Amino acid sequence: MSDNLSVTHFTFRKLTVDEFESAMYLSLHVFVTCNSSDFDEEGLTNFKRFIYTHAYTRELTIYGAYKQDMLVGVLAVKNAGTHISLFFTDPEFQGLGIGKALFSLLLKDQHPETITVHSSIYAEAVYEKLGFSAVSKAVVKDGLRFVPMRRDRDLEVV
Repeated sequence: MSDNLSVTHFTFRKLTVDEFESAMYLSLHVFVTCNSSDFDEEGLTNFKRFIYTHAYTRELTIYGAYKQDMLVGVLAVKNAGTHISLFFTDPEFQGLGIGKALFSLLLKDQHPETITVHSSIYAEAVYEKLGFSAVSKAVVKDGLRFVPMRRDRDLEVV
């Protein structure tokens, strides 16, 4: 993370379908780099299957954070914003408020009553800062370890 950067140095917007491939590439990079204790080989295979199956990814609305022309953060939702499928920030840019800004963009663009996510253990504290609460303890499914979480509408993003 560069000490000279703040969220004002980034551009945030909804991605076009033509930009989804770069979002999937960033998601895989961060998933493997930051979440290695949350998946096994089966989990990695299932994650790759999800991000490389166009039938699934075409159902997503994806928001991106750019530093100039470089995609450094993504937030992908489905079901009118009620479920977060992907939420990743390049490790070099974590801690700058990019995730919070992407989440705020989601809330301005879509207005879901409740939002759910299967959070990695690595990201659980980030989701808590965004107002999410664990629905249960961590579970393992299809080789992926995650914490089911949810957030109800009328909470401010802190």
